[in-house]
Amino acid sequence: MWIRLAAVAAAGLTLVTVTHRAAESDAVTPTQVADGAVIHPGPAPAARPPIPLRPTGDGHLLVPHARPAVGTGSETTYTVEVDPALRDQATALSQAVTAALDDTTHGWAASVRLRQVADPDTASIRILLAEPAVVDGLCAQAGYATNGQYSCWNGRFAALNSLRWFDGADGFASIQQYRRYQINHEFGHGLGHAHEYCAGPGQLAPVMMQQSKGLLGCRPNPYPSR
Repeated sequence: MWIRLAAVAAAGLTLVTVTHRAAESDAVTPTQVADGAVIHPGPAPAARPPIPLRPTGDGHLLVPHARPAVGTGSETTYTVEVDPALRDQATALSQAVTAALDDTTHGWAASVRLRQVADPDTASIRILLAEPAVVDGLCAQAGYATNGQYSCWNGRFAALNSLRWFDGADGFASIQQYRRYQINHEFGHGLGHAHEYCAGPGQLAPVMMQQSKGLLGCRPNPYPSR
């Protein structure tokens, strides 16, 4: 959610607008638990300059980083991209993707070899954070109606809905926990995994459950491996 403050002086003076994002509870406390393990935030990261981005041929902005592969098994390549309107989220997205996909204990890298590439043409999965209307258009290509609210895998893009990226979903302990789920869920579709369902009240939800639509008595879970 954005908060906009405007101060207008006497006639003829400049309109000054200050824009900032309201607090999103991004801090993770040691008491927040996911997958039965406490997530410790560690020291706050130092401010970093914006990531340089490169336009793609189809209207998105690419994080042009090629990184060494992690994990074991057959290799899947991926890119990290943002909608131009969300270029200020490129650093946060890149960090969230790295945290999710480099996790060789709880993440997909426990069973699949994953490598970030700097060329969409060589990527099996293009992770894209985009505004709801853009995600709706991409998902419609695969026959899905996401109604401005949901993310999807359309056969090429793991299209992450920015509404969910900022607001999360009910039942999650933090926005980081939800974002990790959002990334792992759509990436899981890209790896060929179908939807799964809550096994019963109090059980840990499968990462391939549609947790954004409700937990149905399960506990939130952002990880494919437990």
